[in-house]
Amino acid sequence: MRQPAGALVALVQGRSPIEALAIASPWVPQSWSVRAVVASGGAGVVAGPAVLIQGQRAILGVAVGDPWGLPGRPLDPATVLQRFVRYGDQVVQVAAGPFAVVDFERGRVAAAINGIVPIFVGQGTHSAAGSHAEIVAALAGASQVKPVAPGWAACIGGSASNIADVPVYESLAQVRLAAIDEEIEAHIRVAGRPTHSRSCPGLRSAVGLRVRCLGGALVAAPKLASLGQLLVPEVELADLRARVGRLWWEAGLRGTQVFVPTLERPALDTLALAFGAR
Repeated sequence: MRQPAGALVALVQGRSPIEALAIASPWVPQSWSVRAVVASGGAGVVAGPAVLIQGQRAILGVAVGDPWGLPGRPLDPATVLQRFVRYGDQVVQVAAGPFAVVDFERGRVAAAINGIVPIFVGQGTHSAAGSHAEIVAALAGASQVKPVAPGWAACIGGSASNIADVPVYESLAQVRLAAIDEEIEAHIRVAGRPTHSRSCPGLRSAVGLRVRCLGGALVAAPKLASLGQLLVPEVELADLRARVGRLWWEAGLRGTQVFVPTLERPALDTLALAFGAR
């Protein structure tokens, strides 16, 4: 079954829900439902078809049980929120796929460690955090915002805290990045029969990300092998995450979810080992 797609969240300190909604509205598609709520020391704005709010918590996007982050095994959003109550921010480590969780009471938002859903913080006349850079900047009264690294939670006060960025202390000298690419392709084939992205809606952000359609969703599998040829591969990886974030937003406007097995834990752990061996 095709999963709903398209969502955004923003938290701002020192503004009322009515004020926050008025500021964010120009960037919210008219067809989306939108809700402004009271958050810790301020307000929160949540919008889009792929949103579930229960009490003081919400989930955006879709979480899946496949550790490679491929569509086909979606988790019940209510179940993810129950885990959020149980595990707190660490819930981002117990599922894969393009999702983020929000705690309005604590004024925090955290995305899955794959970083598909981008998170930003901004500080100006106010402080803000959320998944849409322009809205965060407008709410904060800031000229620019900073992206929050995957594995970190953003706070309504404009700061971020490490919740899942576990350092790697060992290394594997013989790790081949091309082998990771081959493994990812094998899992994609097991998940179904992907078709070329030309059969999907045109997406400007898809260029260079090797995007295909699978079960009503998009699967992006950019090759990691090229990173091994760079002196500072971490910079290219950060750029890759930024492009994926733009693709997630653009696809959501078209009602389509985006999955990126290249950025899920099995691939990233091996990638960290490969970088550590340099």
